[in-house]
This record gives sequence, C-alpha cells and structure tokens, in this order.
Amino acid sequence: MQAHRISLFALMLAAAGLPLYIHLPRFATAELGVSLGTLAVVLAGIRVLDFVQDPLLGWITDRWPQERATFAALAAFGMAGGFILLYSARPNAGGVVPWLVVALVLLFTAYSLGTVLFYGQSTTLAGSPEALIKLASYREAGTLAGIIIAALAPTALVAFGAA
Repeated sequence: MQAHRISLFALMLAAAGLPLYIHLPRFATAELGVSLGTLAVVLAGIRVLDFVQDPLLGWITDRWPQERATFAALAAFGMAGGFILLYSARPNAGGVVPWLVVALVLLFTAYSLGTVLFYGQSTTLAGSPEALIKLASYREAGTLAGIIIAALAPTALVAFGAA
C-alpha cells in the first residue's frame, strides 16, 4: 500500500534529521576539532545552497514524475553515503573542513531531494482531499516513529557495545 511506503519514507527522513541537528555540533567540535564558528559558517553556506537547489530539485521531480522511485532511492542512498562519510570516514589529506563541507553537501542535498520529493508529491500521490488527509496521518506517524527511533538509537547502540 502507498500509505505504508509514505510512512517508511517519513520515518527515514525524520530519523536523519536528529543526527544532523542534534549530534553534529558536538561531533564536529569534539571529534573533528572544528570550531562552532566554522561549523556555523559551513551550515549557513549549506542553507544558502538549499535556497538555490530546492526549487531546482522541485523542478526536476516535477519534470520527471515517472522517476519518483529513482529520486527516492537517490535520496536514501545519498543520505546513507553522506552519513558514512560524515561519521565514519576521516580525511587523509586536505584538512577536515573541506572534507566536512563535501560530506554535508552530499548529505543535505540528498535530504533536500527526499524532502522536496516527499512533500511535493503528496498531493499527486493522494489524488483527493480525503486521501490527502489519510496520507498525512501516515506521514506524520512515520515522522514521529523516526524521531523516536533516532532519539533512542544512541542509547541502544551503547547498550549493544558501540563506543
């Protein structure tokens, strides 16, 4: 059923938000040695990039609606790759800030693609106002589940032996 897929996609997007907005500042400062001022400049630059790229991503998803599944897969794999690059890989040369910028641009671009696709296509997927309300309930349930899972994940991972 379409509504269950919407709920799972909402879960993924919501779960991705917490590590970006809650854990990233501490990780960047404590683990990577980046100052909060530098991180703020990087994040502000990414928000400016989003201001430019979000309408372009919306246009792309509208232009090729038959490719929604491909765009959703690109968003999911882009976020996965971005998180691996950000939290697991370490730069060999060239400094941590350029590497951080690349990881965050990949991550936020994939996140933006998923969000634009997700919210922009809701009306199309629903088809009617009544179905849109039902779809919204599945979307919000998935969002809530994603936030809860992401909030519990660090504690659960430590309990299972993660450092």
